[in-house]
Amino acid sequence: MEIQSLKNAILDQPLDLVNFENNSKYLNTWKTILEVEKLESEESKNKIEIQKTQYEIENIEYQKRNDRLKFWVGIIAPLVSAMALMATLLFQIITSNRISGRQAAAEENQRISDQRQRDAEEDLQWRNFTSTLNDAGKRGLEGAFQLSSFYNSDRYKNQARSLTFVFLQGVTEFQIFNQLLYRIVPKVDSINYSDLVSLSSSLNDITTAENSEIANGKYLLKELQKFYPPDPNFLIQIIEVKSKLSKDEHNLIESSKELQLVGKRIAEFMKLGQVANLNLQNAHFFKTDFSDADFKNSNLSNVRFENCNIKNANLSNAQSFQGSEWDGTKWWQANQIERGLLKYLIDYYSLDKGISYHEEINVDDVSQFLKWKKIL
Repeated sequence: MEIQSLKNAILDQPLDLVNFENNSKYLNTWKTILEVEKLESEESKNKIEIQKTQYEIENIEYQKRNDRLKFWVGIIAPLVSAMALMATLLFQIITSNRISGRQAAAEENQRISDQRQRDAEEDLQWRNFTSTLNDAGKRGLEGAFQLSSFYNSDRYKNQARSLTFVFLQGVTEFQIFNQLLYRIVPKVDSINYSDLVSLSSSLNDITTAENSEIANGKYLLKELQKFYPPDPNFLIQIIEVKSKLSKDEHNLIESSKELQLVGKRIAEFMKLGQVANLNLQNAHFFKTDFSDADFKNSNLSNVRFENCNIKNANLSNAQSFQGSEWDGTKWWQANQIERGLLKYLIDYYSLDKGISYHEEINVDDVSQFLKWKKIL
């Protein structure tokens, strides 16, 4: 029975004020009803509290979900924006690359076409030049200057430089020779030094021939001048011989300067001390300064040291020296000398006061020479 129905039932019963026992039951019943109502009230209150707590929990959960959503929205939104921006940039880059690629391809095709045109023109110039090599004039100064236009060519520079070394032998003016040589060999290294060695050998042949021509000219002039009074025909011949002799003497002076220049550049390279096993075979060094140079395992076969300075040079490692010439060179001023070479020098190139050296003979020269001689 519900509490309200029970209360109504009790209220419908009359109150018996005489019967105390019934009244006591009546009161106890009401007391019980009140306690039940109190319990129901508390239960209802508890339910409300529980509902309130559940609502608060749900509210907290909702707030947490909302906070998490705000958190991820705060992260994802910039990412989405960044990705959209990246996608836009990527699209622009791809589009730009496609355009640039087409432009680059067009430019490359144009470059190739231009290069082919330049190569064709260069080929024609080279063929035209080589077709004139039989012309003696082209093999001298004119040819050397024409070859200089090919020094920057990727395809012909090596051939041009090699040919220029040949043509340099026909250049009789030292200043022009000097300019051309520095254009061909701006810096001497372990590869091109051999070209200078070959050039010095060729210049040696030229100076030898010029000396011979001068000697012959002087002899002929002396013979012609024996006739007095001279025959008119002899006078003309004397003038011609004198003119040629003057030209030959000028050429010899210029060739000697060229020989000195080539030797100087080789010596400067050797003094760097960066290479060994140099092959100097057949080279001609004229008044070259080899002071403090190190001939590390160098081949000196048939090398001509004419009036050279080798003070404090190291000749201890010379590998070969047969046929070498040391006229006018104070070899005893060297710091070290290989024993076989020392014997060769003492046997064939002893100190001789009648010979013209690059410096006058003094007391120190005699002392140094005797010191080396005692070693043997």
